[in-house]
Amino acid sequence: MEIRWLEGFIAVAEELHFSNAAIRLGMPQSPLSQLIRRLESELGQKLFDRSTRSVELTAAGRAFLPHARGIVASAAVAREAVNAAEGEIVGVVRIGFSGVLNYSTLPLLTSEVHKRLPNVELELVGQKLTREAVSLLRLGALDITLMGLPIEDPEIETRLISLEEFCVVLPKDHRLAGEGVVDLVDLAKDGFVTTPEFAGSVFRNSTFQLCAEAGFVPRISQQVNDPYMALLLAR
Repeated sequence: MEIRWLEGFIAVAEELHFSNAAIRLGMPQSPLSQLIRRLESELGQKLFDRSTRSVELTAAGRAFLPHARGIVASAAVAREAVNAAEGEIVGVVRIGFSGVLNYSTLPLLTSEVHKRLPNVELELVGQKLTREAVSLLRLGALDITLMGLPIEDPEIETRLISLEEFCVVLPKDHRLAGEGVVDLVDLAKDGFVTTPEFAGSVFRNSTFQLCAEAGFVPRISQQVNDPYMALLLAR
């Protein structure tokens, strides 16, 4: 059994799609399928139920997944320990981000890490809104996430790294589109595009709080997870 077999298994188990897993691993799909078959042969168990339309973990696959993750993680720690003994700082840091608050911070962060810590790999995980990002931090699936504050969670340590202005995006033909400053109360009868409530987004919570301070509850006309799509819908 080889570590790369386990890495392939984990990728397919998480993606539940051989093509996506192959892209994630940077390898063709055919060798990945062969790798999975070798692993199944060695274990003597079928790990996936495959069809032309779907891929699902079998009971054996679900049971094996946490152990595979543990073995791969232990191997990574072992490699890091060997390199650390030689005075090198190495490893992988998984950074979550939403895509709306990170135009200035994320490029600078990645650039500085590459300059100062060339042996540290950054794994960027996008489209993670507040609630999901916090959950992934708790599970250890993310090491750091860039998100709006405040975060009321005693298990999560936060640090302020930048301040962003709150603004409103309006259609070109909106009656207030030419104004330099917009009073929120003037938008009380307009529909708002925001993130879904279940996402627990700080952006959404801040929107409701500011509207409440202006004396009204915003009417939500559309809810989307993707902040870029929200901008397009607002046009």
